[in-house]
Amino acid sequence: MNGMTHYPLLFAYKDLVAGHGFLAGVAIAGRALICEDEEGCWMYGVLPGGICADGDSQKEAAAGFRSTYQAALYDMVAEAPDFGTFHRQVQQFFEDEDRVLAKTWQAAVAAVRQGDLESDWLSRQPADSPRSIEVIQMKTRPICGGSAIGENASGFRRAPTVPATTTRSKLGRQGAS
Repeated sequence: MNGMTHYPLLFAYKDLVAGHGFLAGVAIAGRALICEDEEGCWMYGVLPGGICADGDSQKEAAAGFRSTYQAALYDMVAEAPDFGTFHRQVQQFFEDEDRVLAKTWQAAVAAVRQGDLESDWLSRQPADSPRSIEVIQMKTRPICGGSAIGENASGFRRAPTVPATTTRSKLGRQGAS
């Protein structure tokens, strides 16, 4: 990854997924790295590692990364026979940090702190802010027609038909400093 500009990112997503007999809310706050050169941009997962996407711009790479993350989440929920298994799979996925990229991410944070790397497209956030994943089994209750809506006390309240693309504003757009 030499000859590239590296931007350290913090991202946060919320998703609602339906599994085999359960609904779950997944809230992630992770780390990623945008690598940019004259050929384009790549966004790599640092925590969790193992996911990446490319694009002609940072925005395209971030959108592709979000889609790749969701695809991984949907694969896990489709394979899990129950909520407990899904919860364990998501936790293991999150804990799979890319240690090589973590070093590059830390070097990019240092460049931001030293003033060697600036960007007008990122808001600055503390690099040492906690990163986490939360997986919550949603309670359901019947509504007309036999469907159910999901709710719980952790801030998730979505109907099962709501697309899982609901996110906080400025996702994938927070630079670490």
